[in-house]
Amino acid sequence: MVRACSVFNCTSTGIMPSHTFPINTKIREKWMKSLILKPYKENEINKLRVCYKHFKENDYTGSPKLRRLIRTAVLFMTTDTCTIQINNITKSQEQNVLQHQETITDLQWNVAQMQMNVRLSEPEKQQENVAQMQIDIENLSEQQEKQQENVAQMQIDIEYLSEQQEKQQENVAQMQIDMENLSEQQEKQQQNAAQFQASIDKLSQMQIQHHNQIQKLKQGIELCKTNQNSQARSSNPTKITRRMRLSPTAQILYDNNRKLQAQKRRMKRTIKRE
Repeated sequence: MVRACSVFNCTSTGIMPSHTFPINTKIREKWMKSLILKPYKENEINKLRVCYKHFKENDYTGSPKLRRLIRTAVLFMTTDTCTIQINNITKSQEQNVLQHQETITDLQWNVAQMQMNVRLSEPEKQQENVAQMQIDIENLSEQQEKQQENVAQMQIDIEYLSEQQEKQQENVAQMQIDMENLSEQQEKQQQNAAQFQASIDKLSQMQIQHHNQIQKLKQGIELCKTNQNSQARSSNPTKITRRMRLSPTAQILYDNNRKLQAQKRRMKRTIKRE
């Protein structure tokens, strides 16, 4: 709402002509100093008005019915108005000082009251502190018990780990013994394999020898047969009953035949065994 006049204790109403504050900043500052006003914001200054009573006649131009305020016009304040405004400002300042003093007194009283309250409440605070200390002690005791339990558990774990370590060492020693035994067995197996291979080689040689002997026997048998056939063709003897009745040549042939027959039987038995 636009005021009728911004001058303090001015009785002008909104019907009387009034003027807004000038746009020129310098003139505006002069108006503010003349009115002894605090700095206002721009939108607040636009709402302020000053009536015609606070200007001189030479501040206007134009006819008496249509007057215009010149741009350089500066309002003036009468002595009474200035005195009243100064007194009002002084009173307001004194009131502000009294209010500050009362505020300070209230604050001092509040501080004293707070100190008294603090002094009165010290036993209660001590009790609270004692209770808090008891709670802290209980918490510390619980933590200590937990730590002791943790230490006991750690000792159990250490013993268990030591037992496991001993078992591992025993297992390692047993594994070393087993490895040594395995190495000895491996050496024995290698020796046995070598012996077996030597036996196989010997058997193969004996088999070759037997084969050669068989071949020789076969050749001897064939030779005996050939001799017998030739003798039969030459003499055609009868069945031999006594060796002593034979001639020396026939005895030799007879003995050779008997030997060959015996060798043949032995060879047959050997072949059957194999």
